[in-house]
Amino acid sequence: MPKINLKRVLLTSLIGYSSLLVLFWVPFNYTTDELKDYHDNYMTIINGNCKSSQYINPWQFYMSFKDLSSEGLAGATHYSDRYVSRRLIWIDSSEWKIYNEDEKISLVFHELTHAYFNYPDLSGYNNRAHFMYEGMNDLNNKFSTYQQLNELTKDLCKSQ
Repeated sequence: MPKINLKRVLLTSLIGYSSLLVLFWVPFNYTTDELKDYHDNYMTIINGNCKSSQYINPWQFYMSFKDLSSEGLAGATHYSDRYVSRRLIWIDSSEWKIYNEDEKISLVFHELTHAYFNYPDLSGYNNRAHFMYEGMNDLNNKFSTYQQLNELTKDLCKSQ
């Protein structure tokens, strides 16, 4: 029977587990260049209404483009990990190309509001003009999206 080098086995295991932990526990923030201004504008609004302790400050944040059509998703999707403060947002690259500027703002602000506040989609006819509506909203107006985000974050943060 071959002799097992226990130190080598433990060291190899430790290196393997450490590599996995690094993926989940090392803080990183990445927003693709084309989405940075949208993210910065969003943060300006929420930081004007909220203290940083009043919204989620993810340990890991990633926002970029991805072809979501092959996954049966439309527009955008977000992923929040409740065990690790991690937020991942993917915007459908093919749909992004056909959106006008107001639709882009509404979409990005919608996904960021999920990421930073765990705020749910709104449904029902009366909410169709809100940027948090479950589909693309009926208004798609940059002014209204900025105004709605401003009002929403004032309400969310004053109640905490």
